[in-house]
Amino acid sequence: AVVSTQSTGNTYLQNGTCVAADECLCEYNGDFMIVGATWENNDTCSDCMCRAEGEIVCEPQKCQKCGKQALPITHNDECCDECVKEWMWTDTPEMLDVPQKTSVTLKCNAVVQPYSTFWLYSDDQGANWREATQGRKQRKQLNDRLFELRYIIDDVAQTDEGVYRCQVKKRYRTRTADIILITSGPPTSCTAVAPANGLVEPEGEVEIGTTVFYNCEDDFYVKGEATAECQEDGTLSSIPTCQPITEVQFTPLTAKKNKRNRVNLRCTIEDKSFNNKANVAFNYINEDGSIGALISNKPKYSLKQGKITYTVGGVNVLGKPETVLCAGVTADGSKKAIAVITIT
Repeated sequence: AVVSTQSTGNTYLQNGTCVAADECLCEYNGDFMIVGATWENNDTCSDCMCRAEGEIVCEPQKCQKCGKQALPITHNDECCDECVKEWMWTDTPEMLDVPQKTSVTLKCNAVVQPYSTFWLYSDDQGANWREATQGRKQRKQLNDRLFELRYIIDDVAQTDEGVYRCQVKKRYRTRTADIILITSGPPTSCTAVAPANGLVEPEGEVEIGTTVFYNCEDDFYVKGEATAECQEDGTLSSIPTCQPITEVQFTPLTAKKNKRNRVNLRCTIEDKSFNNKANVAFNYINEDGSIGALISNKPKYSLKQGKITYTVGGVNVLGKPETVLCAGVTADGSKKAIAVITIT
């Protein structure tokens, strides 16, 4: 009973007022309840009633028992479990026109973690069933209350057509979901699409076995394989992307010609992505600023004290322009660098 401090012999102090015992209210969570009022106390999972003289009587809540096929599902904020009949199902009861020689994933979902999962197969519209052995089982938990049960068949063939049954057991209850699988025949082509800021040749529908070639626009490079083959499953073996090329700088070193008009041309960099496989070339720069004759596209590579140097030695510069362009691109095409060398 919730009865406050006694004020006089036959009265009690309640909410600042002295009242007789038979006029006492029930106090619950700071609120006053009249005699006969009922409520649920979710903190203790009980049903409560206010009785005469401020007495509160609570009894444990009576929860519904689940039927033979329903499963009790617990919610963190609820006192009683929810009885769920449809605790396992499939969102894709039919998978039609599945291309042969591809991979297909059959799925069913459950709101409980299954005790066991079986996949069965029928090639006579469900008249007879046997264990499915064409593929492999997989289970993935999508969130706290949802599980995805998968049956994956690689390299699908016409012989895989039929009805697949996902059978799940939990707490002596069993549920099933059937999925019909029909193929559409093997692919005959792939679709080649140019990447953003790039090109592919040939483009569009290409036959099985065809090789396509990727290229990128200026200031972009091919990240990934530059070629791909149209495979038997109707997909390309690889699809690259075109990424921006990063510009860095070579440092030109002194180029002073000797008495025989010969000079060593050198440029250096600390970026280790420029290695002995980088494409580096030295060209004369004409008086009008255009790129002139090639001096060498196979300079000597060296690495000393953390610096990479490309060198073309003993170049005869008699009668040649007095400026040289050292330009290079890393082996993967992701970076490019330049430097202008002045011959003195």
